[in-house]
Amino acid sequence: MKNINFLAKKTCYISKNSKIGNNCTIYPSVVIIDSEIGDNVTIQTGTIIKDNSIIGNNVFIGSHSIIRNNSIIGDNSTIGPGVEIKNSTIGNKCSFGHKNFIGDASIGNEVSFGFGTCIANYDFKQIQKTIIEDNVKIGCNSTIVAPIKIGKNSIIGAMSKLTKDIKSNSFVKPKNTLEITNIKKG
Repeated sequence: MKNINFLAKKTCYISKNSKIGNNCTIYPSVVIIDSEIGDNVTIQTGTIIKDNSIIGNNVFIGSHSIIRNNSIIGDNSTIGPGVEIKNSTIGNKCSFGHKNFIGDASIGNEVSFGFGTCIANYDFKQIQKTIIEDNVKIGCNSTIVAPIKIGKNSIIGAMSKLTKDIKSNSFVKPKNTLEITNIKKG
């Protein structure tokens, strides 16, 4: 027997072709269109899940997130508030901070992104693909410029801009610069 806890069911839209598993909690103003939600999933306010996306079991999705275009999220993952996931496959036990964009990516297990990390997947001509292997940690405000592959067990420092493949077991430290300019008041 399904136990779905809608906090404000009248404000939500769930299409007839969608499936929701057992013991899920759905906050107000959630939209689910032609997608599948696993068991023990929490979906917070204003989130949209559509276009044949699949959410695994024991997943938490923060408010105002968008998951679309056949995306798949593995079990025991956390999607922070304001995250957009497009045409991507995400492994198990992943964690994405708030305000990330993940587009056209294949992401392994136990991968985490800090706040504001973005996969730049479009080069003004075509969509490019990103591959991120298992156990990769990417710091806040980093940009991953596709096409690119990041090898397993790598750590990417905050504010990095990646434009080349990263080998497994790498540590990427961004070039930090501090520039101070005096402004003369005239």
